[in-house]
Amino acid sequence: MTIEPNNKRIAIYFKSLYQREYQIGPRAWRVAPCLLSRLRLGLVACSVVGGNMNFFTRIVAHGAICAGVLAVFAPPVIAATADPVVDSERKELSGFCDEMKFLDGFAREVDANGDGLADIAVDYSQLSCNGTQMMFCGSGGCTQRIYVQRAGGDFIRVAEFLAYKFEFDRPQDASFLAVMHGGACNRAGAQTCVKRYAIAGNRVAELVPLPVGRWVYRAAPEPAVLLDNGKGSTLRIACDGASLRLHYVPHWLREADGTVSREVADRQKDKGAIAAQVDAGGRETEIRFRIDETARELVSELVPVDGDLVADMKRGRAIVFHHGDSLEHEMSYTLKGSSKALGQLQKACR
Repeated sequence: MTIEPNNKRIAIYFKSLYQREYQIGPRAWRVAPCLLSRLRLGLVACSVVGGNMNFFTRIVAHGAICAGVLAVFAPPVIAATADPVVDSERKELSGFCDEMKFLDGFAREVDANGDGLADIAVDYSQLSCNGTQMMFCGSGGCTQRIYVQRAGGDFIRVAEFLAYKFEFDRPQDASFLAVMHGGACNRAGAQTCVKRYAIAGNRVAELVPLPVGRWVYRAAPEPAVLLDNGKGSTLRIACDGASLRLHYVPHWLREADGTVSREVADRQKDKGAIAAQVDAGGRETEIRFRIDETARELVSELVPVDGDLVADMKRGRAIVFHHGDSLEHEMSYTLKGSSKALGQLQKACR
């Protein structure tokens, strides 16, 4: 596929498997407004929309489908509250839609990054443009956008995808799922592709799935080491300045509906913290945790990056969290791969 901009006119060429070249020009097709600025930046991940859908279907059949991400590296700032976000979308769309209607779900409040501020997800499948909801949709889904709210109250657009939907399931680590066309995972189109992405500032990066039962280091969205125990529990240790904090979710922390247990919250209120004896190799260390209500996890007090606990973890085989009294449970995690991962984390935190 080649793209040749000529002032504000776009000529896009697809070459089929039969080496026949098709031109999709501005007279036959209209290019999504979200694509124009990305063409100048070379960030195109397929976003041609509208026009003759039969022709588009023929191109897709020849293997020219794209399903991907348009990451916004220099996003526009939009005023606070969802209404101005919609107003900005309306202004951007005005050159392409003579008649437009924003349906329920076009702009919805979400928690995309766990900072407690309402963010906005925009779903173009809920836009009626010139009487059709397919103007910005295709076999790869529809245009989806994410606006993150900043402390001053403004929204900033951080990402744009061609996808079926977003699932904001893990705001505590500023990550979300994008459900896309199978081609995004090098699979057949009918086989849905699900990828996880993390928000770091004004950027979105794909998160490679964690290997089960082995510690790994991740530099984004913040320097951290993580372990997936394969049982639905992840232990994370992240930089906080030149120190560390432990983040984890014991099975007794949450109710069946995912909310924080009131019994545990009352315990913290009475005791001032949730204490744990942590053993990573024969030497117990008492660490005090507090409940993060937004992330619905336990977050430790500051731990020295070069302290005994980290040294024990780099040498040991397992780390055990023991809570006494009414929370008589042990949470045990393997330390396989921890030496290398923690070494990388120490360098990042210093």
